[in-house]
Amino acid sequence: MEIIRRKACGKKIWVSLDETTDVEQRCIVNLIFGVLGDETERGKYYLVNVGVLSKVNHSTVAGFFNDSLQLLWPTKLEYENVLLVCTDAAPYMCKAMNGLQVLYPKMIHVKKGDYCCPRQFRWLMVFLMN
Repeated sequence: MEIIRRKACGKKIWVSLDETTDVEQRCIVNLIFGVLGDETERGKYYLVNVGVLSKVNHSTVAGFFNDSLQLLWPTKLEYENVLLVCTDAAPYMCKAMNGLQVLYPKMIHVKKGDYCCPRQFRWLMVFLMN
């Protein structure tokens, strides 16, 4: 985990949050991140946390998101460095991300399907880094 922490330290990042159901019908949620603006990190992403949620709603998802970033930045959350978060368009995900934008003021929430064209996604990355 320390190697992953060093990659994120002081860097602008994107985050992807996804929830699924496993074979035992448990709600599993994953958070991955990647570093923006670093050519050596292009195309790389890192798993930060996998969790089992007792129930899936905006509150539990927001808590998992924040707890996961606390694992990444244990001494001080770098709220201003989370620039992009990608989730599905489920209402509870949208509500969780809307609430988290108070803590993460530069965060843009992109729902899967909004930026499916790689050219548009690259444009968004360039925009975020300036």
